[in-house]
Amino acid sequence: MKQTKFFLLCALILLVALSLIGCKQTDEILVKVYVESAQATAASEMKDSGVEDVFEWEILARGSSVVYSYKYKNEDQNTLSKDELDNLLESQSSVYKGVITELKKGGVQHPSIIVEFSDTQGNIIISKEFKE
Repeated sequence: MKQTKFFLLCALILLVALSLIGCKQTDEILVKVYVESAQATAASEMKDSGVEDVFEWEILARGSSVVYSYKYKNEDQNTLSKDELDNLLESQSSVYKGVITELKKGGVQHPSIIVEFSDTQGNIIISKEFKE
């Protein structure tokens, strides 16, 4: 009888642990799917806005986060200060929060958006995370 209770307790603990791991993996998969589908739209928008003239950019899936990464192409274009970049990110926070809402509707339980700006060497100038 004691062995049966112990076995059931161990099985319950294992099921809880697996369900938690499953949620994290599900979020990661859904974020990857979102990033893959957003690539074409983002490429068009980046080209139309002129962002590609100044930055190398990419959209990445990092866990349950969508990462927008911008790296200056040329040193002489690195003209915005950290404060100016921070103000730029704040002014666009509603856009990033809209993406978070979209991810939530798509089933991602704990989404976030990370935006990174780097110099030409790849050193991060500023990184900001947006959450619910």
